[in-house]
Amino acid sequence: MTEELGLRARKKKQTAARIWRVAVDLCSERGFDHVSVAEIAEAAEVSKMTVFNYFGTKEGVIVSPMEEHVGDPARAVRERQPGSPRSPRCAASSWSRSADVTHRSASAGTRAPSRCASSSARRRPSRTAW
Repeated sequence: MTEELGLRARKKKQTAARIWRVAVDLCSERGFDHVSVAEIAEAAEVSKMTVFNYFGTKEGVIVSPMEEHVGDPARAVRERQPGSPRSPRCAASSWSRSADVTHRSASAGTRAPSRCASSSARRRPSRTAW
């Protein structure tokens, strides 16, 4: 059963998400090095200290939310059922798009590239070590 967050926890989560969203938007527009923590705080309508309390560093604002997902690929492989495809997402997405991709690429006379990283990695030529 999913436990509902209290008001304080929800507000903290919303504030962190707002700071992250604003930081990503500003950095996308102007570049990471051209955005200050003060600008992020002002756009997110919080104090500069609040940004540091939530994320610690300017880099942390961008990277911290992604850190909790670092182990996701390994977990997906460990938890998959025996006999299931290596990448269920790629298998499902390539199956559902196969008719559309074939139709579009046939009219253009070229083969459309696959979006699945694992299949494109297999087709990539090997590179020699320096």
